Amino acid sequence: QQEELQLKIAMLDEKLAEVTNLKEKFEKLEKNSVTEKQLKQTMGDQEKKVKSDMEEMKNSIVGRLSKLEEHNADANDLEEESHKYYPRDTYSLLSNYGPKKNLPIFMYSIIVFLFQVSLG
Repeated sequence: QQEELQLKIAMLDEKLAEVTNLKEKFEKLEKNSVTEKQLKQTMGDQEKKVKSDMEEMKNSIVGRLSKLEEHNADANDLEEESHKYYPRDTYSLLSNYGPKKNLPIFMYSIIVFLFQVSLG
């Protein structure tokens, strides 16, 4: 009977060791596990961050576009204003300014005109 008791005690010790081992593994898993609530909170935080980053980028792009539109409007105004005073082509400069009226503009016009004619 003592041997049987010792065998049962040995088996119980083995079972106790297994249970202790399983308990330790479970505690490790529990420490490393993430709950569904924690995942949802993390996802929500990430979503908010992405939305705010996208909003910042959108505002930056809109600001740049408005500056570009202002610049283009200014450039168009300047181009229209310059054509009021100066013709679009050099041949008109030649016809508007003769060598007697304004020699430097005439010489500039004739040089540019000759380049245009030779390359065209």
